[in-house]
Amino acid sequence: APRGPEGPPSPDVPPWNARSPAAKKSAAPADILTELEASHAAFMRAAAAVPEERYVPGKTAYKIVDFNSRHHYQEHGGQIEAWRAGR
Repeated sequence: APRGPEGPPSPDVPPWNARSPAAKKSAAPADILTELEASHAAFMRAAAAVPEERYVPGKTAYKIVDFNSRHHYQEHGGQIEAWRAGR
């Protein structure tokens, strides 16, 4: 879900989260996983390109990476586990 640099999700998160799975409903699980892996790799490349001194609490880069990785994974981890169990 889209998040701003201050951490809280942007106001359109619930509709975005509702549209995202619906748009992929007919996709093959392998295709979804491939897309997810590519997206994660791009995120990691972008994060690695930011100077290390920007990764301190309170800095925008820190907030973006923290909220779009660790917090986001915690937020949706249960949903992902349920999806994997039902495959």
